[in-house]
Amino acid sequence: MRKQYNYLSGIDTQSIAGINGQQLANNFINSGTVNEQEGWVQGLNSDIIASAQSQAQQKIKDHINGMTNPTVGDVIGGRTIQPKNLPFLPASLPFASVKGSTYAKLPDSLQTKVTLGLGWDRYDQDYQQSKTLPLYLLNQRNLTISFKPATKADEDALAALIPPNITDPSQLPSFLPASIRVIPEIKRDDEVLLTAGSMALGEEIGAGYSFQTPTQNYLNRMDSVIAGSYLALGVVGSNPSQKTFDKLKASLTQTKQILESGTQAQKAALTREKLLGDMFVAGVQGYYTQYIAASMLVSLQSSTLYQPVPMAGTFGYEPYQRTLFGLNRGIEVNVLYMNVRTAQAIKDKTGNSGKAKQLMLQIGMLGSALESGVPEQMLTDLNSTTRPDGFSTAKALIMAMQQGQRVYTITQQNQATALSALHLDSLAISEIRDALASGKEVTTHTDQLTVPGFIGSGYAIIDPVAGDGIYKISGGKNGGQIGLAAGAAAAAEVAALLIPGANIVTVIVESGVLPIIGVVLTYYMGMVMGLMIRDMIQGINGKVNTFNCFLNGFITSFMTTLGVGGRLIPELGEIINDAMLVAGIGYTVLTQENIVNLPTLADCKV
Repeated sequence: MRKQYNYLSGIDTQSIAGINGQQLANNFINSGTVNEQEGWVQGLNSDIIASAQSQAQQKIKDHINGMTNPTVGDVIGGRTIQPKNLPFLPASLPFASVKGSTYAKLPDSLQTKVTLGLGWDRYDQDYQQSKTLPLYLLNQRNLTISFKPATKADEDALAALIPPNITDPSQLPSFLPASIRVIPEIKRDDEVLLTAGSMALGEEIGAGYSFQTPTQNYLNRMDSVIAGSYLALGVVGSNPSQKTFDKLKASLTQTKQILESGTQAQKAALTREKLLGDMFVAGVQGYYTQYIAASMLVSLQSSTLYQPVPMAGTFGYEPYQRTLFGLNRGIEVNVLYMNVRTAQAIKDKTGNSGKAKQLMLQIGMLGSALESGVPEQMLTDLNSTTRPDGFSTAKALIMAMQQGQRVYTITQQNQATALSALHLDSLAISEIRDALASGKEVTTHTDQLTVPGFIGSGYAIIDPVAGDGIYKISGGKNGGQIGLAAGAAAAAEVAALLIPGANIVTVIVESGVLPIIGVVLTYYMGMVMGLMIRDMIQGINGKVNTFNCFLNGFITSFMTTLGVGGRLIPELGEIINDAMLVAGIGYTVLTQENIVNLPTLADCKV
């Protein structure tokens, strides 16, 4: 005998929202120009979909408010176990049981493992240094890729560039010369896992990771890291823990208190792991938490199975390499980069490969929106009227459409005309050509875009069969970026090389890091929101009204995941069978603003 379940269908969002999907799709398409033959669209009015979403969100919120003690399952669907009430306590359960092999400890051959590598050798096609560890020893740990002064002379040379009596952040150096040498390290907390020989500031070194399971190896990725960077490496299993974020919050709070009112000795003892590491770890871990939770919601709406598997990526400060006639001269202040990869198993319950592909497209664009949205969340000061402006593929498509650019979906059939219309940087064009040659499809815009601290493009490289892909921005990054104010950027550059005891912490405090730490603590709400959404999905009987923030937070995320091609506006995908329209332009309209709004949920108490 097996457990018996009651299956809950959830609320009918399309009916409740009252949207005439056919009419809305027609209005959206007719608001611009669609050239299916050449594979481009132009001038589509995203406000049409945004307005419909806003109205639908209010109607769904009102409907849930009118329900009698709704559970999460009543709202989003799911299943509950049918209780079996007996007049006596049975001697055993009525369910069939199957017992497999038992172990005191999981054998090495059955463990998921992660290999970290540092120093890529182009001739041997392998890392100079590598270490393989079980996933549990790296999962959600404070892992960093950083550089420290190679010698006391290099440390002194760095300190000599800092004015002794700084009064303004603009007095911090915006350039650090290649004459200062540094040593690369991959660390877990304070433990050095991998290191390599000294190198000049501005030189590049390969660093990467890969995953091994008993059945497959995957995510074998290597990135070129500029010496002087400070990156958090997020290795995440399939089930993020709130304990991770509680620990980060406690550490950030302590650092903020020391910076505000600590003694000079306490400030001088602060390490870069405390000044930068905790913030960047919070960013990359928060990204994966929100990505997994939102993807779960998308899958529920599409009735397609979604299972996250271990994944990894980086987030942090990367300087700009200054060169002269191709020679490295040192580093200049630059931006924060989110360079992440995701991995999941997706299968439609009915075996419909088209639905599985559609879900992959949806969560791919969702992940891209988060690549700019999470950094924006982290750096958004709720007391300020201005917001930081990040950049990602998802955001690039919307910006391009708003500026009247053509947005192309390029295949081998239309590449001759499409490529001639693109005015992007040479690296982007090269990657697009290589992708097309391998049978992939590419969605991109025609001209360079500008946000503070960045000029470039965004492009999605998609597998036309499975729907999975990579969402890239200029410079080869697999993610997004966000600029910092000049003082904070200079402070980040100096803090990235800070070592214990350095007498420049006061400089960094005066230069913008303290306010940023305060804002990141506010972002803690966004991270916890992702965990709450996941827990509510998994605990399907949970009472909605036990969370004051449900109607603000959960419904916001719930609406975000409906997307174009979901249950809210399926007609748009039926009218034009184009991955860019189904998973790109319209869907991004539904995600960008809501994602940024997550940390403003005042009703959430955690």
